[in-house]
This record gives sequence, C-alpha cells and structure tokens, in this order.
Amino acid sequence: MVLGILLAALAAAGCDGAPDDVPMPKVEPGAGRTPVILIPGAEASTLVSGDGEVLWAATFTHLFDPSTFEHLARPLTPGLDSGERLIPADIIRGFPGEDYYAGLIQSLAQRAGGPCVLPDAVGPKSRCILFPWDWRLDLPLAAARLDKLIDHVRRVQHDPALRVDLVGHSAGGLVVRYFVRFGARDVLQTRPEQVRVDFAGARKVRRAALIAAPNDGSVYGLKLMMRGHQLGLVALRPELLAVMPAAYQALPRPDRPWVVDMDGGPLPRDLYDPSTWRVLRQSIFDPQARRRVREEPDGKQRLTDLEDWFQLALERGRRFQLALARPVRMPFAYDIFAADCAPTPTHFVEERIDGVPRLRFSPDEIEHPRPGVDYAALMYGPGDGWVTRSSALGRSAHQDPPAFDVQNAVLGCAGHAELPRFDSVRNTLVGILTLADVDGRWAAVRFNERRAGR
Repeated sequence: MVLGILLAALAAAGCDGAPDDVPMPKVEPGAGRTPVILIPGAEASTLVSGDGEVLWAATFTHLFDPSTFEHLARPLTPGLDSGERLIPADIIRGFPGEDYYAGLIQSLAQRAGGPCVLPDAVGPKSRCILFPWDWRLDLPLAAARLDKLIDHVRRVQHDPALRVDLVGHSAGGLVVRYFVRFGARDVLQTRPEQVRVDFAGARKVRRAALIAAPNDGSVYGLKLMMRGHQLGLVALRPELLAVMPAAYQALPRPDRPWVVDMDGGPLPRDLYDPSTWRVLRQSIFDPQARRRVREEPDGKQRLTDLEDWFQLALERGRRFQLALARPVRMPFAYDIFAADCAPTPTHFVEERIDGVPRLRFSPDEIEHPRPGVDYAALMYGPGDGWVTRSSALGRSAHQDPPAFDVQNAVLGCAGHAELPRFDSVRNTLVGILTLADVDGRWAAVRFNERRAGR
C-alpha cells in the first residue's frame, strides 16, 4: 500500500518510478507514523492579541481594512524585541477564493491517520501538528518556539528521543533550516565568523522538506521591502514592512549580485549597508514614506527611531543569511520542492537619470534601454514568481560547495503560494515520508530533480 502511494505520486510527477535496486517495502495500513510538523510561510498564520482580538486572519475584513497592517506594525517599534507579543493562533488554510494549505493539511492528516492539531491540542497519538508562528518577528524566535514544541511532543508522547519530520513553506523553510543548525540559540548576536554550527535542532529531526524556501534569499521579497506590498485593499507600505525583522532575513544573500548596470554588469552595492538604501531612496528613505512618517504624531522622532531600527535589522538580516550560508557537513539532506516555470526576479537594473541613480524593477520601467541588451534575460530567471529555482534548491553558481545537501528535488509548475496545494507536491511528499516510516532505507533514496506535472 505504501509503495503504491509513492508510485502513484511519482507517476503524477512524471517520474520514472522506484529504483530497481531498492527492496520494495511491504507493510500493513497504519504502520509507524513519525510526527510531522508543518510550518507555513509569512502572512499565513493568524495573529491574536492578548485580549483575544483577531488582528490578522486574511479575512475580507482584514484584506479590506487599510489600517490592518498599521495595527500589526506599530507594536514592534522602537526595538527589535519590544512591544506587545501577539499569539499565533492557527494556520490560514487559504485566502478568500484561494486554497493554499488546506489540501496539504488534508494529505498529511490522511497519512497520520488522524487530524492535524495545533500545539495546545497535541496528544499521545498526534502525528500531524500545525505550527503557526508570528511571521513579523525574528526567525530565530520562531525556531526557539519550534524547539519548545518538539520538546512538548516528546513529553506528551513519552519519548525523550523522538525525532519529528519538518515541512516548511517559504519563510517557514528558513525557520526549519535555522532550527536544524542552531536549535533555540540566537546566534545573530554573535559575529558571523564566530558562529558555531552545532546542529542542536537536527538531533530532534528525522528528515525535513522545504517547499519554495528562499534559501539564497528572494529578489522579489527585496522589491516588496523597497516598494511595499498590496493585499486586497490593504497596503503594506515600506515603512510598515521596515519594522518587521523577518522581512530582512529573507533578502538576497550578501554575496549574491542583486543589481546590475545598464549593460548588465554587476554593481558593488552592499544591500546590507543602510547608505545603499538611502542613495537609492528605497524603503524608509523613499520621499513619500518619509513624508507619511513625518505626518504622524511625533513623526520626526519616529523617523529617527526607524533609521536606527533599520540599521540594526539589516545587520541581523546579514548575519542570518551568513549563518545559513556556511557550508558544513550535514547530518541529513533535505527534500526540496520548487517551481521553475514562472519568470522570477533575479536582478534590478540601476539607471542614471540626470546623474541620479534610479532602480528599475522590470524592463518596461527602463527609460533609455541600451541597444542589444536583453533586459528580460538579465532581470528574470525560472522560478515560482517569488523564489527562483536556484534559490529554492540552494544551488547557485556563486557558491561551491552548497550550504546544504539535497536528498530529493521535485520541480513543478505553480506559483509561490500555490505550490503547497500542488497535487504532485503533496502526494510525493507524503509518499517520501511514509516510505521513510516503513523502511529507513527508503529515506536515503535519491530521486534527483524530477519534474512534477499536474
């Protein structure tokens, strides 16, 4: 039965089937089930205040209330770890008219032989656990909460040596990778060259899957930080994103070129230096953003606080990326699910107008294109629209060796938010986890890069 699950998944994915030299497991239904924990991406967990007010749930009420993100951003200032702590209450199954996690949760529940439960409802037989988290805050904080959850599962299930499976989508995948390397430690307080990778989290993990994780960062995410993000009628303006530390920790890696000149040559712009943002007039240095902040009560002081915050958060973002980028011998390899059929931003172009540098985020924004330069090829690569294939796979031409090993890599054709509900992704994921339950030898089978069909 279990073999049939995987073969069906591989057939749907356009794969060749199981390797001939691997013994086919034969098991009864309901065989051993390792608990799996699902960590969603940013903006995909509901956030509730201490008095029970739902501040974010991606409902029509929130998506059409212009003050939604103002409420979410304001408690975070003026310090990275200050203000009101909101309670991550649940995973958002989808947005109005869109199903993102519901199908994946259903598939994981079927594998578990029972419902997927929230941390407070974990019991002795819970085999599928949902991990909502505060996607505004430092990712190491989420990793520390994940560590506590796994310890809780171990206590409730009376198994101090229990290992779990982790599935992380988008920024949730970065939480997984940080946890595997450092457990609950906040290594961002340490100079990068002094950070020690002890794999404290890996000791509690059997295997981990990353779905559309920006392992080398996301240039599209950088664009959102610079220009803002629109959800329904809600404008997540740059000055609001600027006070959310997690946004900095998904930016392109410090060693990745992210901006080129008009001829396509890389420019030495340090993304993690606030002066770069100031010169290019992006985020809190955008004139319109600065005007909006100044118009607030105590706006002048708030702008000063924002600039101090910005410098600190950029440095933590740089340290986060460097902490995950260091090549080390991994205790296990990741299962990777990515897309490669949508043009995805890889670089911006810097164009000078009257001697003033201007960032161009797409070819049609360039005012004076150079003859013979293919700006579309310069600025886009294959991916899911948000994360490039190379970033999701952690396989960039700019690094050798890579920062982590890949066990299985499945490539599909879906948008960034839609990939978790993609039939071949969830079926193949469940098949891999189930076979690893049945026969440990199957956990080491490499299917390499398989292209998933609908």
